[in-house]
Amino acid sequence: MPEEIITFDLIRKIQREEQSHPKLTKLPENFYPSVATYVTQKKKLIASKEDKRSSLEIKSIENLIEDIFNRRERKIINTAINSARTGIPPENMTDEERAFYDGLLAFIKGRRDSILKNILEESVLEIKEQPAENIAEKIEEKIEESVKETAEILSAVRPIIPASIGAIGANLGVSLIVFKEDVPSFVGSDMLSYGPFKKGDIAKVPDENMHVLLERGAVEEFKVSKD
Repeated sequence: MPEEIITFDLIRKIQREEQSHPKLTKLPENFYPSVATYVTQKKKLIASKEDKRSSLEIKSIENLIEDIFNRRERKIINTAINSARTGIPPENMTDEERAFYDGLLAFIKGRRDSILKNILEESVLEIKEQPAENIAEKIEEKIEESVKETAEILSAVRPIIPASIGAIGANLGVSLIVFKEDVPSFVGSDMLSYGPFKKGDIAKVPDENMHVLLERGAVEEFKVSKD
């Protein structure tokens, strides 16, 4: 889709399309940088007015942009999981989103290869060559090795979302966590329900809840830099 002039109506149209379609929709060229510029200009225009209506307009615009971002973020995570399993390539991503997707895909593939593939291959080999009582011990050792490898992959994979997106507002930051154990459903600090989660799930939760889970040792942080 060619570059379009950003307006409130266009942003609202994109938000409705993202809401109604299960897959990523096609965004105008340079959408995120253009939106960042649009919001900045809008704020400058109303800075001297100081009226409630203008402030509400900006808030509405920011809410729509955040909703677009969050919906696409969720779709990209699901796409990366599906691509790791099926090899089907994604469509309709911006350059910024592609960087995020590539990092997720590398992490997911690395984790599948280091844990699932090794477990399956090791179990077949050991069943043929080892007594039954030794199989579980061997597989457990392999899992421990794989977890260490996964941690290394996790620390190495840090996709970059350009600062232009950050200019929209700090609430558009991306913080992902990887669950190290099963966690039952809970109500987040934003009063929304999350979970239940299984070990190995990747998800986004409010920062306050993320810190609690980190302190419990139930999760590891997978943070996408906004710098």
